[in-house]
Amino acid sequence: MLIIPHRIAVFNHSPTNLRLFREILTKKGYEVFTFLQEMTSLNEVAHLKPDLIILAYIVGYQENELEIIRELRSLPATHRIPIIVCSTGARKLDEIGRYLNVSYLSLLPKPFNMNELVAIVAQSLAHSHADSVDIAK
Repeated sequence: MLIIPHRIAVFNHSPTNLRLFREILTKKGYEVFTFLQEMTSLNEVAHLKPDLIILAYIVGYQENELEIIRELRSLPATHRIPIIVCSTGARKLDEIGRYLNVSYLSLLPKPFNMNELVAIVAQSLAHSHADSVDIAK
């Protein structure tokens, strides 16, 4: 039986962080696609059809991240893909979640360790898979 790995799209402002995400998640068996946050077309992500999106949020840097989430939720190809938002601003993350009032949104405060990242990725993918099974019934 052929096992197809989950596809994860990672958005970040730092090439170094993108390499770290790729290294950690690839070792866990995921297929990882990395994108510099400022230079990515959401149509490219929609075409990729990832199972999960990880998005960096830098408090005070720009509101572009909120717009990315809104746009991802408005596109038919990406509206149900779970998103993990990573940020140092825990209070801001909580505000984002309440403000956007979107499902399939998890928050991961920085700094985090590899085990926390792997756990939230697995949890987000499991919830997404459970929802898709329920919909198919």
